[in-house]
Amino acid sequence: MNCILFGLGLHAQRFYLEFLAKEEWIDKVIIVDSLTEKARLESLLSETSLHYELLLLDRFMGHSNILPAKDEQLVQEKITQYAIQKALISTDVPGYRPYLNFCLKNGIDVLCDRPIMNEYQETLDQWENSLTKMFEIQAPRRAHKGYQKIRELLSEVVREFQVPINKISISYSDGIWGLPSENFVRENAPSTSGYGKLMHSGYQLLDLLAFFMEINEENGFSYSKPSLLATDYRLNDFYRYFGKDFHEKLDIYEKDDSYDNLDLLKNLGPMDVSAIIDYKDQDENILTTARLEVAQSGLVRGAWIDLPEASSYENTRLKQEVVDISVGPLLTIKVLGYQISERAENNQTGGFDSFQIRVFRNSAIIGGKPVEVFDFEQAEAADFDQLRDYFLDKDSRSSLRQQKASLSLLSELERNRSQRFHQEHFRFAVELLIKYKGNYLLCKRSSTARIAPNIWNIPGGKVKYHEGIEEALIRECKEETNLDVLHFHYLDSIFINKAHQRIVYLYYAEVEDISDLTIDRSEFDDWAWVSAGDVDSYQSLNPHLVQWIKKLG
Repeated sequence: MNCILFGLGLHAQRFYLEFLAKEEWIDKVIIVDSLTEKARLESLLSETSLHYELLLLDRFMGHSNILPAKDEQLVQEKITQYAIQKALISTDVPGYRPYLNFCLKNGIDVLCDRPIMNEYQETLDQWENSLTKMFEIQAPRRAHKGYQKIRELLSEVVREFQVPINKISISYSDGIWGLPSENFVRENAPSTSGYGKLMHSGYQLLDLLAFFMEINEENGFSYSKPSLLATDYRLNDFYRYFGKDFHEKLDIYEKDDSYDNLDLLKNLGPMDVSAIIDYKDQDENILTTARLEVAQSGLVRGAWIDLPEASSYENTRLKQEVVDISVGPLLTIKVLGYQISERAENNQTGGFDSFQIRVFRNSAIIGGKPVEVFDFEQAEAADFDQLRDYFLDKDSRSSLRQQKASLSLLSELERNRSQRFHQEHFRFAVELLIKYKGNYLLCKRSSTARIAPNIWNIPGGKVKYHEGIEEALIRECKEETNLDVLHFHYLDSIFINKAHQRIVYLYYAEVEDISDLTIDRSEFDDWAWVSAGDVDSYQSLNPHLVQWIKKLG
């Protein structure tokens, strides 16, 4: 069997590569990604035994829901050549739609590892009117044997005594503790994209909640639209108290402007999300109260005495999951699951793991042991179980149809979580240092510019709403210089904290051909290629840029 993988992000690196390389019935994987990721992908894939072929496309510009015609043709040729019927979509949240539409148009089965945020009914109709047989969303907890056991135990009591599950509490922490500047470049649950943790681990917990609420509905305990109260805990909240003074007590040092501009961090996505959800019957009586806590700021039992050298998703995995479910005075089930692991060689899963279920019964009424304990394998095994079931066309536990309640709850939670801050004056921005034959491109802003006229600067501009950081970088470079830059490196971020608030991302690119260079005269009056030795003569150039030009040489 051959398959196609759209996007090789962090989740795909952790699970899909290992699974696809290990399963003998997978012959070849076509990996589709951006040309800008070429070096990273080749380095990563050189360490795997996977039989693969890379198909690298130009990064999409704009927000079209369909693939550009030339890209669609390239992908279609691979689909036909290898008779592919199975696709994995593992792009970032905003980037999945063109690939999804391509698969549904061509009758290819789909497994998405990110939820469908909007247009649920439209997407469902699109699938049902296509030749695609399976449309799955990554929901491994439905496949986990421990949670299936819990569902069985709960169903028995709810069915026999005709009473609902009345309390559900789910708490998750992945133990990521980073410095302020690390939040600007983190790929896992990126705060810069606005959705933070909620669209990653958060969705899996919402789906787990829906998974248990199905028991009530199956036994006649239907509810109206859930009422929800949500709040979030943001980076500015955390670093206000666990910031500079706290870090320096631990001999951890960070550049001062990260702490001096904490108020800008309120504009990024949430670290933690908390919610209370009431499910009510038609008479407004509460059937079930659910509590949800998704956190990046908590403590997870550690396998290290000292902090690990890297807390990034690629190298370490720290998480803790606590679940508490009650059926009134009859039954309480508690779960404690945790995993502490460092990435072993060859991308193997490892570490110190536990998933324990404790069952407390009112045995005088419902029978059975008063206390019973079950131990299961690590929760991550369910990710592989779901993948295997998908490729082998087994009965689906996580189709788009089954996740309507989960996806609706996610949309409602996103709308209702705390809106303490207004962002009308805040934007992300990008700048690009372009180097050609040892010199750097500097551009003098127009004398009629509304902001900062006549100063020397470099190509860049504001990130549009719902536009990716690097997508904006490519667009601004094209608009202001007519150069198509595909390979670039992140250098740093700076803060502008005045009437107009900005977090500015600085990137670097070295080009070999400037024959297409055309400077945008509506933005700039002059331009020059300047060496590191001469940069001091451009006195209006931001000192931050001067410093980087000298450092790069």
